[in-house]
This record gives sequence, structure tokens and C-alpha cells, in this order.
Amino acid sequence: MTTESQAEEEDPLALKTLFRRLVVGFVVLMVGVGVVYTLAAEPLAIVSEAFVENFGILGVFVGCLLIDATPGLTHEPVLLFALDGGLGYGSVLLAAGSGSVLSGVVGYAIGNRLGGVAWVQRMLIRYRLRAFLHRYGVRAVAIAALTPFPFAIATWGAGASQIPIRSVLIGALFRFPKVLFYLSGIAGVLSMSERFQ
Repeated sequence: MTTESQAEEEDPLALKTLFRRLVVGFVVLMVGVGVVYTLAAEPLAIVSEAFVENFGILGVFVGCLLIDATPGLTHEPVLLFALDGGLGYGSVLLAAGSGSVLSGVVGYAIGNRLGGVAWVQRMLIRYRLRAFLHRYGVRAVAIAALTPFPFAIATWGAGASQIPIRSVLIGALFRFPKVLFYLSGIAGVLSMSERFQ
């Protein structure tokens, strides 16, 4: 027989589990960035410079907006390309954070429009979104904005569930701290990697 605390630790929707996954995911991503930068600095520089030349800061904004509104994608490569390609930290933070926050509105609109479609319903079931929304209510979007729970799934589900858009917007504002966290980590790894080359 399991205790309540053991059951919560095993529950993928428990806050403790989500934040543990955030820390583990962050460490894995930072190690990955360091390895890629160390082993493939020149190809990464070519891709990053091409990204910045072709898309610039607007590409960071639009990229984060579209990526964060799409289930299964993550915007961290955009952050890496932007920083490694020479865009300034503050500009990248503002563009990526703004795009990520607005992706909440796009995800909400998609969920509102497609919420009754069978494949969307299957996706929401797969991610246990109804349980997530039931457990955390309007805080669910903020929790998804900060943790590894898929943000696009949360915003689509909020739209499909008719959660008030105001609550989604407030929750989506929590994307800024997450972007800040990951951007700072990537900037730190790039800085350290440059010192060892």
C-alpha cells in the first residue's frame, strides 16, 4: 500500500514531479548545449548566423510564438541560435518572452476552435488535461508556463474548456520567467564554453 506522499511523487501532474522534471530537463539541456557548442561550434555558428541574418529579432518573436503554440515543440533552439548568432540578450529576452506569452492566446484560440475535433480530444486525454485543469483550475496555465507540462496542450485545453481568456493571459505571463531561466542558462553555457576553447 502506498502513502499519499508516495502517490503524489509518482503522479506526473503533481507540482513536485513537474518541478523535478524542470530541473532535470534544464540540466540535460544545458549539458547538451555545452556538448554541441564544444563539438560543433563552427556548424552551430553557421546555422546561428544564417538564422539571425535571415530572420533577425522578428524571427525570434514569431518563432517562439508559433513553436510555443504547437504541441510537441520547444523554443530553446531559437534562443540558442539567436544568442550564438549575435543578437543581444535583452532583445532576445523581450522578443522570445513576448512571443511565448502571445502563444498562449494563439493556443487558446486553436483550442476554442478545434476543441471538439476527435484528434484534439485524444491529445487532451493523452496528456490528462482534464485532470490537470480540475486539479489546478485557472492556475493550470501558469503551472504549464513554468514547468515541463506542455504549454501548448494547456492553452489548447483551456480554450476547449472555455476557461476565461483573462485567466489564460495571466497564466501565460509566467512564460517570461521560464524564458529568462532558459535564456540565462544558455547564455551561461555559451560563455563558459567560449572560455574553454
